[in-house]
Amino acid sequence: MNKPIYKKWWFWVTIVLVFGGIGTLMDKGEDKTNPSVSSTAQTTIITSVPSSTAEQASISTTESTTVTTTSTTKAAIATTEKAITTKPHVTTTKKPKASINATSSLTFSRNEIATLSITGEPNTLYSITVYYNSGASTASGLEDKKSNSAGVVSWSWKIGGRTAAGTYRVVIAGGGESKEFQITVQE
Repeated sequence: MNKPIYKKWWFWVTIVLVFGGIGTLMDKGEDKTNPSVSSTAQTTIITSVPSSTAEQASISTTESTTVTTTSTTKAAIATTEKAITTKPHVTTTKKPKASINATSSLTFSRNEIATLSITGEPNTLYSITVYYNSGASTASGLEDKKSNSAGVVSWSWKIGGRTAAGTYRVVIAGGGESKEFQITVQE
């Protein structure tokens, strides 16, 4: 009567070598060195052998085989250690930001309702500041606004009747970006 294959010592040695080979194939292209794995490490495999036949009775009931690890089994150990100690790396890609671009005329007259429209990031809060000779304007209509789903936002405010003709700075900020424009006020 033959022993089942899983009770033979050479079967387990083959299993260790096969799994080591698979680990090497899975780890191809990565650094095979691991300072925590000794190059002289040894593994002892002990299998029980039943003494049911006369032939087996002459063999000791325990066989011991020492297998010296090779680079294949070291790679398998290193791969297992990496699988246990590393966290998955998640990469997210963010679409490039739309830049703030004026989509309306930048020349106005005194006492005119000025409208400035920009295209930027969709659904983003934007602020506008208009700087006249006297400082930042507090005119109604220059509040922070949220862009629509296409990224468009518009502001309308009245240019004062006493505003001097000239060029003035307008700063629009939102979505992590700030852009400066020049508006011209004519007489």
